[in-house]
Amino acid sequence: MENTTVPRRNLDRFLTTTGKSEKEYYEWASEVGRRMHINTLDKMVCAKLGIYTVAHLALMPTPLPPDIDPERVDEHLFEQSQNPLEIAKLWQQACADADAWVSVESVLDEHLAPFPKEDFE
Repeated sequence: MENTTVPRRNLDRFLTTTGKSEKEYYEWASEVGRRMHINTLDKMVCAKLGIYTVAHLALMPTPLPPDIDPERVDEHLFEQSQNPLEIAKLWQQACADADAWVSVESVLDEHLAPFPKEDFE
């Protein structure tokens, strides 16, 4: 009769080694999966652009025409850039601008609320 050992599952190994709960295992496993997915995406970007690591993206700026207007740089990068880092920076700036935008009407409503409307008519 052969002596065979039943392989332990990752969950069992995690629980016995760390003493944490099953919920914490699933959170940890999800985080590991996310990191692996991000690493795979990083490898794909590196292979496509012919670079060693995504940190080198900062060293690959999109060339700008010498006569470009400084106000049109973002528009040019949006249309021409193949660099994911530049595109991400543009997206981040656009989100920040959208969050910071306030209309004239909302400022007036906020600051003139204590005054009755009849005072302005």
